[in-house]
Amino acid sequence: LPLLLLLLSCVCVGGEGRVENDEGKHSFVFVLGSQTSGSKLLKSILSQHPEVSLFRGDSQNFQKVFPSIKELGGLLSHTNKEKAHLTESSEFNTPANSRELIQSWSSHWNMNKRVKVDISQRNFLISRLLQVLLTSKEQDTRFIVVLEHPLHFWDWVVIHSWEHLGSSCARPFLKNWLMSHTLLLSEDIVYLDNVLVVSYEGLVHGSNAMQKAIIKRIFDFVGLPQDNIEVVSPRNANSALIQSYNKLREENPLWFTRLGRYVGSHKLFPYGFSMSQYEYEHEDYSKYTQQVQDDDSEDGEGSEEVDELDNEIHTLVAVNNNIAEYIQHEGRGDTTTLREFNALLEREIASLKELNKGKEQQTQGQGGLTIDLRKLINMEAEHTWVHDWRQAVDFNRENCFRILPTLDHALSHWGYSIKHPHRVQAPTVQTSIGNELDVLGLNNEKENDSN
Repeated sequence: LPLLLLLLSCVCVGGEGRVENDEGKHSFVFVLGSQTSGSKLLKSILSQHPEVSLFRGDSQNFQKVFPSIKELGGLLSHTNKEKAHLTESSEFNTPANSRELIQSWSSHWNMNKRVKVDISQRNFLISRLLQVLLTSKEQDTRFIVVLEHPLHFWDWVVIHSWEHLGSSCARPFLKNWLMSHTLLLSEDIVYLDNVLVVSYEGLVHGSNAMQKAIIKRIFDFVGLPQDNIEVVSPRNANSALIQSYNKLREENPLWFTRLGRYVGSHKLFPYGFSMSQYEYEHEDYSKYTQQVQDDDSEDGEGSEEVDELDNEIHTLVAVNNNIAEYIQHEGRGDTTTLREFNALLEREIASLKELNKGKEQQTQGQGGLTIDLRKLINMEAEHTWVHDWRQAVDFNRENCFRILPTLDHALSHWGYSIKHPHRVQAPTVQTSIGNELDVLGLNNEKENDSN
């Protein structure tokens, strides 16, 4: 589906969103988003840099300065509590608390690293307090907000508590998302000196050039500019190769049974080719990943550490050979789609070999940084989250039909929809002082075509 992607948002309010790149200055970087998707992905990307230290554990549980989410009643209900939303005017803003917070957290970071990153969910409503407690002449605070669809934000709930969701119509989760994001991006944002808003959908589903631009901007923002960044992208669902693969699955369903005996489809599973809306269910992912590992062990490769790109090339070549052999010896009927996929696969293999050659030539002395998003993004989950929610909640039932239009209207200001969950648009929400979020990097028509 064509997406209008909100790729990269830099919110320029209050001091023009200034970012100091003082070489001697250290930064606390708080990534605000879902700990199971958006924040986790940003944390993984930032961790690729040697000057980044990640907080070990959930930071809210290693301090006594402010109340934790558990102390406030839990993840869903804490947003309504008085002491959930904390600002610079809070009673907790004291020099003693500043010293205690840094002391409590310092053992969970490598304090010698220039950038210290944390992704605790609690930080969503205390950004202003964190800024005033942690900012000094030697260090500043910076905030990266990962904006993603509220149902994707809460997708982990479906996996763990789906049996309790049917009667709720997801209302508590949608209201929680709306309240917390309104507080952060409409009110608090005007008081934050350094803040960057990134579209999760743009980062995951954008073209390689867009992903590279977003990641480069992120490193610039945290004060670790990179002139030479290489980004290895997951396969986009709109790419010609994936579309050909899906067409092949529809025309030849028996080829893609769970045995995958003709084209070795189970071996393609970890590399972005599986589309779970057909035969495969979400829970099958780990089983098929294990099957790939078992197959590799039988080939004598399981005991050695194999480069992921080499492994992918090896897998695609094997599948390509299976297809070529089938066409030559067993092909019956119209094999046009199969031959098209075979040709696209050959070009993909050639492209990957070229990429692998470039990686081998890259040296540490050039200051290059390679971000392999295929290792950081679970593309199977990216294909199943809408299906998961629709299995757990019947959004067409009468009680849902009455309450969802109001919530859907509220979400539309953020560029999202329950009725059309894959549709992403630029948000139209305004800050408390009447400014619109200044969104950089919106997709243009040419970029849409390239996706």
